[in-house]
Amino acid sequence: MSCLCVENFLRNYLDKTSLMDNVSHITSNRHTSATITNDNTLWLWGQNFGGLLGNGTRINSDIPFAALNNVATVAIGGSHVLAVTHDGALWAWGANGNGQLGNVTSNWGETPNRFLEPVRIMGGIALP
Repeated sequence: MSCLCVENFLRNYLDKTSLMDNVSHITSNRHTSATITNDNTLWLWGQNFGGLLGNGTRINSDIPFAALNNVATVAIGGSHVLAVTHDGALWAWGANGNGQLGNVTSNWGETPNRFLEPVRIMGGIALP
């Protein structure tokens, strides 16, 4: 499936000859991939357990979904995503059975939720 995901991403969303010019960051977990493009858009595709793709569903997709704009950095856990936008806000979504979204509930989020106001990013680490 991952080969098909990347192939669709290239065909549908990026100019194949300028992939490295358009992608500033890429990461993945075992079944889900994410990239931040140079326009600071976060794209996700693959398995959608717990709403990991941020598209409002729990349906898997091999077509990348633009989940969030103005993204500076992203991390994918086993079933959740954390992203920091350029304004310093921390966003989280996906499974939350163990409180991994940090929102003091066990409610899952199928779309990005801003839950922490501006943080500073220093060396890849978000600081209060």
